[in-house]
Amino acid sequence: MKNSICLNHYHIVVLIFLYSVLGIAQNEENHINELSISSSNDAFLILGDDLDRFYSFGFGASLKLPNRRILGLEKLFSNKVGFYSEVGLRIEGYTPTDKDVTDFEIDTNTISFDRPFAGVSYGVFNINYTFQRSNFKSGIIIGLLGESSQAGDIQTWFHENITNDEVFKEEWVYQVPNQLIYNINMGYTYDFLPENNFFDLFAVAQAQLGNLKINATPTLGMRLGKFEKISESISFDNSVLGDNNSFELIFQSTISFTANIFDATAQGNIFNRNFEFEVENFNRYHSVINHSIYIVYNMFSLGYEQYFTKGVTLKNAQHSFSKILLKYRF
Repeated sequence: MKNSICLNHYHIVVLIFLYSVLGIAQNEENHINELSISSSNDAFLILGDDLDRFYSFGFGASLKLPNRRILGLEKLFSNKVGFYSEVGLRIEGYTPTDKDVTDFEIDTNTISFDRPFAGVSYGVFNINYTFQRSNFKSGIIIGLLGESSQAGDIQTWFHENITNDEVFKEEWVYQVPNQLIYNINMGYTYDFLPENNFFDLFAVAQAQLGNLKINATPTLGMRLGKFEKISESISFDNSVLGDNNSFELIFQSTISFTANIFDATAQGNIFNRNFEFEVENFNRYHSVINHSIYIVYNMFSLGYEQYFTKGVTLKNAQHSFSKILLKYRF
């Protein structure tokens, strides 16, 4: 019965996504859409150690639809220079450092992890407004946390059939329990040097609120190379609004600090705090350094991002992973 309920929730998430696509993507001329695919994994690292822990993997796809009519939201902010909506699906997996569980630990009830196994899959709906020197994005996510997310099954299949290495199928039974998750996410970006097209400094303020994550993050960043203005650049995920023949080659670095109040992937249910493997000494602050390179040529975009984290979930814990993204406008 429990699995049936979770499966129904999964169907609801898919239906919401399909309804969003069908409802927003109207047959209007002179619009260019953008399809994005991204994958995150520490196996993609160029610098750092492949530790295969904490944020273990992520995969997602999204569709951006510029200047479409959606619930009248496009009428907000009369001074905007661009507007688009975005729908997407994403799945993520989180694992502890030591994934093995021995028979002795089971017999003596001494099983412990530095962070629990957790899988989450969700649908995304974002709206984005661009201005001459700033950018505002807000959105919601709705999905599933726990076994019903299928993250454990996906990781097991990947290790069995692609990498042909150690599999932790049984250990995923200790993951965070099933629950429906929902979050509101917001972000504001400000460009300090909007007239430059070879060197830039910018700041970002982000916040997440819901039963998946509650946090706030300020970020400072710089970019160097050949790039477009903030309202059209891949640096700020706005390449869908760029010129058809645009070209960008960007080296970008950011540093961010996050104040954490809650993370369901480490702590379980925010309303029912009885998860046996909850992180007891959950760290309230962490930092992330990111180095990225982006290339945009005509309708194609390619990006490589490398993240160096410290203190995520556990105090002083360090972890690195990379993200590869591919975009195509049509």
